[in-house]
Amino acid sequence: MDATTHIGDLMDLLERLDFEVRREHLGGAGGGICTIRDRRTAFFDLDADPATQLERCVTDLADLPGLETMYVKPSLRELIEQAGQ
Repeated sequence: MDATTHIGDLMDLLERLDFEVRREHLGGAGGGICTIRDRRTAFFDLDADPATQLERCVTDLADLPGLETMYVKPSLRELIEQAGQ
């Protein structure tokens, strides 16, 4: 599966986790997850390639507690678990 497909799956997961998902031009750093005014937000950097966007958000998501109890597509779960090691 390619990074673009994983990004779509990741965005769906983040929305189920009640994140605000934003796609913005951020200079190529890739984006990531943060909290803004008590609202969890995931940024996907439109200036970065899809693989970098995916890597940044998956790495941040790997530390999120409670993820193990949710259904996550197996290929995406594998990426998240690898990022958490």
